[in-house]
Amino acid sequence: MTFFEQGYQIFSNIYKQVEIECAEQAVERICWEIRPEDLRWKRNMTLISDLGDHRNPGLGKDVLQDIPFLIGELPAFSEGLKEFVLHQPLWDIAKDILGSDEVVYHFSNVTRKPAYVGPKINWHRDYPNRYICPQASSHFFRVLIPLEGMNEENACTEIIPRSHEITDVEAIQQEKLRNFDTSASIPLETQIGDMVIIHPKLLHGGRENRSMRGRTLVVIQFGAKTDAFLYWHEELFTGLTGDEILLERQT
Repeated sequence: MTFFEQGYQIFSNIYKQVEIECAEQAVERICWEIRPEDLRWKRNMTLISDLGDHRNPGLGKDVLQDIPFLIGELPAFSEGLKEFVLHQPLWDIAKDILGSDEVVYHFSNVTRKPAYVGPKINWHRDYPNRYICPQASSHFFRVLIPLEGMNEENACTEIIPRSHEITDVEAIQQEKLRNFDTSASIPLETQIGDMVIIHPKLLHGGRENRSMRGRTLVVIQFGAKTDAFLYWHEELFTGLTGDEILLERQT
């Protein structure tokens, strides 16, 4: 499987176009309707203006005011986004990747690079991360679902194939040094309905978006059942299997 050899894999037509459009509309509603007086504004949202100036060179804070960059805990916002996260093909793939029928949900978010003002994503690995991070990198991975076509024009995610081929100890050491060689990077280009899975130790990042097209990613982290974590942060449904989430919704 390409995931294990290269550290990533693209799956085509995982979502129907109508499902992608519904998710995109739900995200747009959140961006327009959630305001500073709403508790979810501080709890679930990071604004582009909150990021360091180096992430958006040439743009002042006044231009970026009140524009969401990251929207966290998606199932807490709407039934439609819950359904998007519970999409069965995602869970089937997660079981194959993790080699277990007891796959659990860790978290989900939307990471936005709006047209003209989208910030760059610094080069990094998801292992280790300081949010929800199992002790072993083999116990989790992330899914990236673009809500529109993603290519170099709208600052798609860039990756370095095979950069996951280091030990967990080496990944932790490199994260501390933050000295990454990105000369072998390639763009991840996808169509509407496609999905990308990335290994936790795969180096990835991306430049700022100055095009007239936005780039919006739904990010979902799945994990194997484990009690050993480097970092843990509990969201709605964190640590539950798909069946347990469905049961939780019915009670």
